Amino acid sequence: MSEAVAEDSAGPMASVRSGLRWLREGPRADQVTVLAFVLGTALGAVHWIGLFVGGALVGIVAPSFTRAIQHGFYLGVLVLGLFVGSLWLYGSLSTYLALGQVLYLNLATTLLLPPLGATLRGLG
Repeated sequence: MSEAVAEDSAGPMASVRSGLRWLREGPRADQVTVLAFVLGTALGAVHWIGLFVGGALVGIVAPSFTRAIQHGFYLGVLVLGLFVGSLWLYGSLSTYLALGQVLYLNLATTLLLPPLGATLRGLG
């Protein structure tokens, strides 16, 4: 009887793992990764928690834990680049660079939250 319970409890997790394996290694793995980056960038542009959630998205579809951390860092650099580019476009980049501690907090948040979210990959 305990074997039947063990099989039932492993059933849903086995299907989730096989679905994640298909996302990570399947024929459309590159498209899924690009979609995760697009969604992560959009979420990061709306709120700072979106950086963490976006990092989790790119981490979940990454093929390994190391790649998940790298993808999270790349997402942070992408969001930071788009943010700095928008400041430059509107002519307020010099004001942003003169903010001091707020600038450092912004840089740390943007570059550290996505890799932190990407560590979710280590759970499965």
